[in-house]
Amino acid sequence: CVATNNQINPTIIVDGAGGAFIAWQDYRRGSEYDIYMQHLNANGAVVTGGRWISDGLGICTATNSQFYPTLAADGAGGAFVAWQDFRTGTDNHIFAQRVSGGGDVPTDWPADGTPVCQAAYSQYYPVVVGDGSGGAFIAWQDYRTGTTNHIFAQHLTAQNVGLVSDGVPVSLASNGQFSPQIAYDGQNGAFVTWYDSRSGSTNDVYVQHLNDQGRLDPGWDANGLPVCLATNTQQFPVVATSSPGTATLTWQDLRSGGPTTAAIFAAQAVVTPTTAVEEGDRVGAVLSAPRPNPSRATAHVRLTLPHSAFVRAEVLDLSGRRVATLASETFSAGTHSLSWDGSTAGGGRAAPGVYLVRVKWAGFERTQRIVRLR
Repeated sequence: CVATNNQINPTIIVDGAGGAFIAWQDYRRGSEYDIYMQHLNANGAVVTGGRWISDGLGICTATNSQFYPTLAADGAGGAFVAWQDFRTGTDNHIFAQRVSGGGDVPTDWPADGTPVCQAAYSQYYPVVVGDGSGGAFIAWQDYRTGTTNHIFAQHLTAQNVGLVSDGVPVSLASNGQFSPQIAYDGQNGAFVTWYDSRSGSTNDVYVQHLNDQGRLDPGWDANGLPVCLATNTQQFPVVATSSPGTATLTWQDLRSGGPTTAAIFAAQAVVTPTTAVEEGDRVGAVLSAPRPNPSRATAHVRLTLPHSAFVRAEVLDLSGRRVATLASETFSAGTHSLSWDGSTAGGGRAAPGVYLVRVKWAGFERTQRIVRLR
């Protein structure tokens, strides 16, 4: 695009056929910004046979300005574009559009985009990713409370049906959450990460999981799981899916001091809580090995938590059947002892053999083996 006046804030994705979709913020009207797109083929030429034209196609030219476009493939040769929209003239909101490979807008998507969130006050900085089924997940920074920023998300189907009006809260923790990033989880859901001021003094990195219905994963904390709680500030995380159900995150880290000692810290793999969450930067939670082990009497494991959390601790046999429940309650921060004397949930005694002590808390899961003797 070499149209008159300014074109800024470009974003790009591949089209799956050797070419690319590009979107940007465009000032060619000379009074306000609009959202434009272009589709280039593998030779760098404008794709022919559709609506694409030299200098790009206007995707949203609504009144007032639109800012910060972001793109995601729709899985059908087209793309989703989401942006921050000031068409009301009072607050910024989030809008999105679906565009085919030929530049057409599906009939169930309105011209100038569909409203993703028009809650009170303003919403900023959307990010978007396809859902693997022709729809999209969109997350953003949200000021609807009028006091601080939080993270919200919306799931749009291929037919432009939103799951929840104005989105679902990804995190409503105190103080504020900022700069969301999103990745498809490979299982029709999505991971959302951000940096978080809930500690009140520094920023930390958190992550949340949305399931295939666009809802918060019920196994995760409602305000997200901590990725890194190291000293000083961690900020501007980015996330990618490295295998189905597993995200890899990396972030800018100031734990060594100040801005002059900023570093990029090790990526962290996050597995959906049906398996486990593995910390790239340990958050201080530890499940000790059982002692004594093997055991004829009572065996003990110690669970150390950095924060209060609801804990579910069970003894399972090797086929995964529950033998006994050791805890199902909220534990405070600190170290707690979990004990098993060999009793079963039915009041009997467990047969000699190998068992698993499985403990879940705040989306985390740890397992230890224990051997019962006669």
